[in-house]
Amino acid sequence: MLLTYKIKSIIFYFFLSCFLYSTLTLVYSMEVSCSKLWSTGLPDPSLVGAVDRCEEFYSAQIGENKYKAFFIKDIWTNNPKVNELAEAVKEGIEKSVNLYNSLGNTNSMKMPSVYVLYADFPAKPLNPGGHVQNAITYPFFKNNEACPIIIYSGALTLDSPKQKQMVAHELFHCYQFKNILFGNKRDVFIKNQSARESNGWWLEGSANYFSNLVYPSVNSEYLFDPLYDANVEVPFQTLSYSTTAFFQYMGDNTYGGPGRMAFIFKVIKFTDNKEDQLKGARSLSEGMNFHLFAEKFIMKAIPDSGGGFHPTVYHGPTTQYFIDKETTSYEVEFKPFTIASKTLKFAPGGIYNFTVTNDNPLGNNYFSYRDKNATSWQYFNPYTPANVDTSCDKKERVLEFLPTSMAIKESVGELEKATLNFEYKEASCPCKDATAPNSCIIGTWKMDNKSFDNYMKNFFKPYNGDINYLGSMGDLYITISSDQRLKLSSSDFQIIYAMKNPSVGVTSLFVGGLLAEVGATNDGYLCLKNIDGPISVHNTINMGGTITTGEGDLPIDSKNTFVKFSCNQNTLIIINEAIGSRIHFNK
Repeated sequence: MLLTYKIKSIIFYFFLSCFLYSTLTLVYSMEVSCSKLWSTGLPDPSLVGAVDRCEEFYSAQIGENKYKAFFIKDIWTNNPKVNELAEAVKEGIEKSVNLYNSLGNTNSMKMPSVYVLYADFPAKPLNPGGHVQNAITYPFFKNNEACPIIIYSGALTLDSPKQKQMVAHELFHCYQFKNILFGNKRDVFIKNQSARESNGWWLEGSANYFSNLVYPSVNSEYLFDPLYDANVEVPFQTLSYSTTAFFQYMGDNTYGGPGRMAFIFKVIKFTDNKEDQLKGARSLSEGMNFHLFAEKFIMKAIPDSGGGFHPTVYHGPTTQYFIDKETTSYEVEFKPFTIASKTLKFAPGGIYNFTVTNDNPLGNNYFSYRDKNATSWQYFNPYTPANVDTSCDKKERVLEFLPTSMAIKESVGELEKATLNFEYKEASCPCKDATAPNSCIIGTWKMDNKSFDNYMKNFFKPYNGDINYLGSMGDLYITISSDQRLKLSSSDFQIIYAMKNPSVGVTSLFVGGLLAEVGATNDGYLCLKNIDGPISVHNTINMGGTITTGEGDLPIDSKNTFVKFSCNQNTLIIINEAIGSRIHFNK
């Protein structure tokens, strides 16, 4: 009986010990020499001599590489927060490695092996007055060595989700250092603190973004958004962690997704040469991407990987220009890779033709504008003037003008310049005399696509082949009722065009309606009043096989707009006097 009891007791304690063994963070303990984890010794010189014995508490083989984690011997048992950190390290490694390796499937880039050491020492500030990091990844590991990550005691102040995103952030640095181009001076740059800091704009901003992909709902990266908000007029390649929103936009919207984004480490150089830094920023922002990012940033519309938007705050515009009939031009200045919009206030009373003379001959400057608080921007066509109408009963019109530049300058912060040109014209007000709709125009009219295509080809002629109109599909209708209402509707109506530089194919699908009061004048003007717009469209953009979609609005003056027209029993013709072209509608 006693023997049976002892056997049962042994079995009970055996299973209890197995249960505890499987649930405790420390699943095994293997003592190693901390100084021998890497052939060059401990990466952090301040730990040499202070740290001797380490315990390995985690080891995993993922793909071709090994991932291990260590504590300084005996310190972990005295602090339950270290157990929590241990679980964060284990999960963070496994989730991050699997995601980052999947990014490399399309570009032959993979994670290296990684050793993580919790040192239980406070980290030093990166620079005098700088913030203290809770973890640091060291780049000077050989190709056959593990990437070193040192976690400091400050990490224990973070909650578990933030610890996990911290691990994901540091692991992405290992991915970077395994794959980026160091050129012929790798050993010089990676051991030079100032060189590492000069690359911070892409090293840290992208690591924040990719750690957010691993843990999209934690949002530790939000901590740095206010830093960018306060520094948008500072060239972004001189910043560091605060560039996160830019990488978020590039990775999620216009750059072909995270996999394409990761490929930047094959084309960008780790260097302390400012000109190379600017070239790197420019290669990353190919085409109009930085400008499109600036537009979204101002409107607080940078999507986050976990849903919603980054909590960005734009504090501009800070410069105002007043335009009246006597104004002919203004010169505006702006720095490359900055966001600094301008306010343009147009006095009432006429029509202003507004053009921009780009002082950069390489075409690296981009311009757009919008009505104050509008939900979309209009790209500034360098060939055709913008028309700003403050005639008749219209009031002062306020525009926000956004210039951006990707110019490579010898000195960071060197200014770009552009000239805003204005031509004022007195305007008649035919809509003041508009009456109820002419009986001829009442009814539903279907647009003739052939006449519309001819009209659009004439419209795009000033672009000199930079934008080519290709055609239209579907049907567009205008319905004019006897109670002075006009309605615009569509049945899968699409227009198709292509841009030459950058090479982009665009299909725009009309999806929204337009309502307005309508009247006609004795001298043949069709007048729209109190427009309920704008017209909404869906865009499909094909850039070298990368397909993106988006929505936008075609803003229309909400007060009055008028066009020349002619009408007979079965045909309504809308005439654009400015370009000498017309669109036919049939009943």
